Amino acid sequence: MVPCYNEESRFSLLSEAFEDFDKQWGQQYDVILVDDGSTDHTFETMQAWAAEATLSFGHIHCLSLDENQGKGRALQTGVMQAKGDWILTLDADMATQPHQLISWLKTGLELQEDTVYIGSRVHSESKIDAKWIRRMTGGIYNLVTRMFTPIRELDTQCGFKLYPNALGRDIFSKLRTPGWAHDIEVLSRAVKEGGEVKSLPVVWVHREGAKINVLKDGLRMFLETVIIGRMIKQEYKG
Repeated sequence: MVPCYNEESRFSLLSEAFEDFDKQWGQQYDVILVDDGSTDHTFETMQAWAAEATLSFGHIHCLSLDENQGKGRALQTGVMQAKGDWILTLDADMATQPHQLISWLKTGLELQEDTVYIGSRVHSESKIDAKWIRRMTGGIYNLVTRMFTPIRELDTQCGFKLYPNALGRDIFSKLRTPGWAHDIEVLSRAVKEGGEVKSLPVVWVHREGAKINVLKDGLRMFLETVIIGRMIKQEYKG
């Protein structure tokens, strides 16, 4: 499940990644793309790929929001349409590619239906190509997350996450944070609903054209995290 916003110019990163994944996966799966009210031709590009792609096992579904509502809302829209047993979310820039899932499973990982598996860029086995300011602000932000929320993982912002369908649909149905800090609310709800969150290594590559402004959006995410922490505490008190 991939949220997309103004990805026309680099959509080939997505299409090529899934075409490569399709050759390796060998099982039926759905690709759910959600256009978050793009102002370019992202949705038309998505539809063209869906019509022309020659995936052997993948079925492409294109959804569109009338206006830009935020990454969290786009993810919520896609997750609520997912039919498979597991829901993989990842970023449109393919900073971590879908075949990372195959790498996880090859390690002998036994998936548990009460656990959300998240890519962690600070995992000792991860291979990361990131700018120093992203590493620094990410570390600070995740410290704040552990201070104000029930989450204890060291990296919550990597877009590569795997949810069991029932738990994923449950926590996303309650999502109240439409923007970048949605991860914090979703994972907090997972913990409070009795689930677990487990960090796994990823290969992550910085892509040019990122939609997030590290400083401006970082401050907003900090404030949202504090608000989310209070909201979750109130909702699940006792």
